[in-house]
Amino acid sequence: MIHDLDGHFLEVNRVACERLGYTRDEMLSMTPVDVDAPEYADLVPARVEALRERGHFIFEGAHVARDGKVIPVELSSRLIDYQGKQAILTTARDITDRKRAQEEIRFHAQLLHAVEQAVIAIDLEATVLYWNRAAEEIYGWCADEALGRSLVELIIPPEMLARAGEITARLRRGESWSGEFLARHRNGDTFPVFITDSPVFGPDGEVAAIIGVSTNVSERKRAEEALLTANQQLDNILSSISDGFFALDNDLVITYYNPSAEQLLGVDRETALGRPLFDVFVEARGSIFEERYRWAIEHKAPVFFETYFATGPYRNWYDVRVYPYQDGIAVYFRVTTDRKVAEEALREAERRLDRMLQTMVDGMVVVDLDGEITYANEAAERILGVSKDEIRGRYYHDRGWRQIDANGTPYPPDRLPVALALDEQREVDGLEHGIVAPDGQVKWLSVNAAPLIDE
Repeated sequence: MIHDLDGHFLEVNRVACERLGYTRDEMLSMTPVDVDAPEYADLVPARVEALRERGHFIFEGAHVARDGKVIPVELSSRLIDYQGKQAILTTARDITDRKRAQEEIRFHAQLLHAVEQAVIAIDLEATVLYWNRAAEEIYGWCADEALGRSLVELIIPPEMLARAGEITARLRRGESWSGEFLARHRNGDTFPVFITDSPVFGPDGEVAAIIGVSTNVSERKRAEEALLTANQQLDNILSSISDGFFALDNDLVITYYNPSAEQLLGVDRETALGRPLFDVFVEARGSIFEERYRWAIEHKAPVFFETYFATGPYRNWYDVRVYPYQDGIAVYFRVTTDRKVAEEALREAERRLDRMLQTMVDGMVVVDLDGEITYANEAAERILGVSKDEIRGRYYHDRGWRQIDANGTPYPPDRLPVALALDEQREVDGLEHGIVAPDGQVKWLSVNAAPLIDE
């Protein structure tokens, strides 16, 4: 359709006549106002003025046919030169199917109003058609403020405009899109959202609108970052400890393996991770290790054990602590062979010392810092007339010993040789006192006492 700047039609095509139900001669006697729906007729002067300024203008409107039928249209107008005069060329596209699809979108979107995710529907020009309650909460704009406005000005920050354009182009091609996107709140703050955008097709098979479902993932992102930091800190700790450490899932697959485990077991992390433990350490299959690990997984209870593994190259003593968690077990271990060797050497030295002390003619007892007798040799048993088992566990100042001085009076407990050695941390030599044996016989003793000092 071509009309002059005063609004008189100068030319119309056959499609326009058939759509509106007028003959060509009838149309040429009319103006755009005559075919515009009343709510759009008053907008014609403003649109002509906008067209003068821009030279090209696209807008939506509605035409009324001769039979009163209202036809939604998309109008594209541009200034042209027609027969030597300035005129306006307007093409009108029937968008009844698109509008119907958009109305259906609004209807279906209403069903999503109670959903906790933001549901937003827009037309192909990014004008908001629907905005649910969750969208109000997430983006800060109420529905009345958002409807009819451009989604771009509402929630797209400047730095995301290019990305938004790429996504829109994809949706216009009829493709869906989902992923994280940086959105903007009404207060200007930006935050991450996860969006799923889908095209909505009209009856003609063309994309009529776009519907998006979005969720604020700020909390999730913060939690992920906190978890990442915590995992890094944990990894730093586990990497620095001298104990070997590895984690197994419920199928005994290695999910973590620290540097100390690499050093103690001679298998590097790259070889171990992601493989079943007893495929890596075949020699330990069916051993106490497998038995205890499976028990800890099955019963979700900690297990502590020390064992000697006699198969090379892992021939050693191991102190193992197993802690279950939901997805498997955590295993701390240390090689204790050196400690075991030292302990056995110490026990052997103690046995030799005991054999030496038992051959002594003089009685000997060892007293701890609380005054309890912890050791007595056979000579002490003979001298005191009491078995070693009866001597051990008693206190040196026990009144049952009936210790006396030269006058036969009870010996002051704080002047006994052991008391002087403990209290004054010095050696006591040749201090004499008597002791009444269980048979009533008085035995006179010359006692030496000295403190044992750890160096």
